[in-house]
Amino acid sequence: MGLAIPPVEACRTGGYNTVPSPFSVDDTTFRVLGYRLVDTLATYLDKLPHEPVYHPLPAEVRLELEKMNIPAEGLALKDIIESFLRHILPYGHGQNHPCFAAFANPAASKLSMLAAFASAAANTSGAGGNYAAIYVERAVIRWLMELIGFPARERDQQAGVPGRHGHLRRSALRPCARHSALDEGHVQAIVDAVRDARQRRVRASASRPAGAEDGDEMTGLDVRFIQADEDARCAS
Repeated sequence: MGLAIPPVEACRTGGYNTVPSPFSVDDTTFRVLGYRLVDTLATYLDKLPHEPVYHPLPAEVRLELEKMNIPAEGLALKDIIESFLRHILPYGHGQNHPCFAAFANPAASKLSMLAAFASAAANTSGAGGNYAAIYVERAVIRWLMELIGFPARERDQQAGVPGRHGHLRRSALRPCARHSALDEGHVQAIVDAVRDARQRRVRASASRPAGAEDGDEMTGLDVRFIQADEDARCAS
């Protein structure tokens, strides 16, 4: 005889709204810590231009981060913020510094920081639906299409794939450019182009951003890296 399973009503101790979330924060704590975090980050950004572009991650901090154990209990929000300010914020990539030599990672504006906070509070999904943020997103995409002279027919259909990262966009655009240069009605032309492309070599610096070769490989190009010496001169 199997075990008797009690009815659901007997197991339920409260409704969904009565079960506290481990991520819940009371209104006072949210405001106090939020204001404090904004003030701390504003001070950090004000001092940033007078600091070195890059602070190497100390070995002891890296070791502490690498050896972190799974906590038996969750940390208080205050402790999480303190850990972020001590372990993470001082040892970033450096792209927010005015002297940073940007390539694929631009500096974040203060406006974008506030926008990210507002976006997180709205918690809007980008999967579609009939709510305001979707139409704002579509409008921005349409603006970009108009600025670059995107064909009107595709613009009206909003055809295209927004790419979030520079490497992703480059990986997608190269095959698209190759396809556009070919006669769309001849599949064999594409096959021949891929075969011919493998006989074409792309020479690139070995120090270029990681992932930049994805577009070359997707297009079938033969990538040969050029090594550089300590003075950034061609070594081969």
